[in-house]
Amino acid sequence: MKRLIYRKYLLVQVLADFIALTSALLIFFDLLITLADNPLYRDLKITYLNSNTLIYIIALALFHITIASFGSFYHHVTRENSKGALKNSFYTSFIFISSLIALLTWQNDYNIKTLLPLYYTLGLTLFVATFSSKLIFVWWRYIRISQGKIGYNTLIVGSGKESQNLLREITTGRKTYGNILLGYVKTEQRYDLLANKLNCLGTINDMDQIINTYEIDEIIIATRRVTHLDIETKIGNLHKKNIVIKVDANLRNILAGVIKTNDILGPGLLILKSELMSRWQKYVKVMSDYILALLALIIISPILLIIAIALKITNSGSILYKQERLGRYGNPFYILKFRTMVENAEPNGPALSSTTDPRVTPIGRYLRKWRLDELPQFINVLRGEMSLVGPRPERAFFAEQLIKKMPHYQYLSMVKPGITSWGMVKFGYAESVEEMMMRAKYDIIYLENMSLLVDFKIVLHTIRTLLLGRGR
Repeated sequence: MKRLIYRKYLLVQVLADFIALTSALLIFFDLLITLADNPLYRDLKITYLNSNTLIYIIALALFHITIASFGSFYHHVTRENSKGALKNSFYTSFIFISSLIALLTWQNDYNIKTLLPLYYTLGLTLFVATFSSKLIFVWWRYIRISQGKIGYNTLIVGSGKESQNLLREITTGRKTYGNILLGYVKTEQRYDLLANKLNCLGTINDMDQIINTYEIDEIIIATRRVTHLDIETKIGNLHKKNIVIKVDANLRNILAGVIKTNDILGPGLLILKSELMSRWQKYVKVMSDYILALLALIIISPILLIIAIALKITNSGSILYKQERLGRYGNPFYILKFRTMVENAEPNGPALSSTTDPRVTPIGRYLRKWRLDELPQFINVLRGEMSLVGPRPERAFFAEQLIKKMPHYQYLSMVKPGITSWGMVKFGYAESVEEMMMRAKYDIIYLENMSLLVDFKIVLHTIRTLLLGRGR
């Protein structure tokens, strides 16, 4: 699907939601006018609709849409089904009403207990309005897909018997799922069963270029010839883009335990779940990162000041140490730490430290033991470069070595790195690439089981580690 078409459908969905929301709010305010004579609601002072009321209605509708945008509820607008529409409408309306009640409680202008039935009514009204809007949009999009007016640019990975069978199922099936088959990636050396049926766009090594050139929306893996490690490597790269990846159900074993399945669709295909957390959990995690990082910096500011003074008195170098690390999608960023080593500690290139490393200063050894050197990373969280909980970020020099030895290591780049991680809790600091690999295994386990509850457990274990001084 062309990016221009995607933006068009996104705009249509947002406008439809805005119209539905303003209509629902007008109905709700009309209800308030009829209740104006009721002593319980007299303090609301809404007796008729005027320009100020209309501005208020528009502002509320835009606030509702803003919540949906921050919650990534418009992210899959061209693929959302009725179940997704139901969930998204509920989550957005719930957050909207909760925020409104919290705001009014803070202002303390109204008797909240008296007004709760009205706000529950408003929440239900907005939910029905947005769900109806999204459901109509889903049906309308499905009709256009069935008519062949829109679709998803699709690439098949494979050129053998499995690919041939899959192509037959897709093209002869009764029900269309909007796949526009642009071509395939050749994986067979001796024969090519798709040569006269689809365009060969290249080999598996050309996939990044193919995806960018043909604006691929969907990739279907239908081959046993590509090795497990090749599949891992390519899918790891593909997660950097907003692409749906499907696999022939008969080949699901090649990815078992790596990425979870989400749903069964069409001609025996499994859609691989690229979202490691549900949308509402991702939204809460992001908001929690910013809020808790800001609160942490305020609360620990005296400790930061004491450490800074101690470092300035005992060392001649800078207080803070910046080091380039790889963040989400492999994008580099500078991690902040309190300096625990002497100046110019790596004259011969990147080198890992150890428990007896002479480069570590006396006060630096103490900071490392209690992991106090990591505290400035709350600033990285506020910058959006890190999360409170996430895989340990590494330097490119060591990341390249890790990927060579365990290619699935690059899955860790799918999320923001964290101040703490399951790997840091279970293993701690690494003194060699082999130890890095052992620690990375725990972070991969975290990646496959990401949730707010798991994050909370990791934070508790981290606090326990700090209190016991086991930071190594």
